Amino acid sequence: MPRVKDDRINKIGETYLLDPQNEITLSEWAERLSFSQRTLIRKIKKETGMTFREYRRQARILASIGLLFEDQNITNTGLDVGFNTTSSFIQSFKTVTGTTPYKYIKSKT
Repeated sequence: MPRVKDDRINKIGETYLLDPQNEITLSEWAERLSFSQRTLIRKIKKETGMTFREYRRQARILASIGLLFEDQNITNTGLDVGFNTTSSFIQSFKTVTGTTPYKYIKSKT
């Protein structure tokens, strides 16, 4: 995850890296960090270049890479990092990394 200037935004990314299944919503984050939802949306976009969903997805995908290298299968990894289906995990992984989890792991070993 790219580190950003605002520690409050970093806290969001770090939370999803450490606990990718975490389901804290945008509105809950806004309340916790003393932002309006609209301000938080703008702040995340300004700091990261991503929407809240994209930022959360990137953190979850980064968390999944370590699990994949621990020889965990793709289905379990996807579920462990908060995706509801294997296909949604694979699609998100490909969106973030440019390749599928299987091809990613094979290219790194």
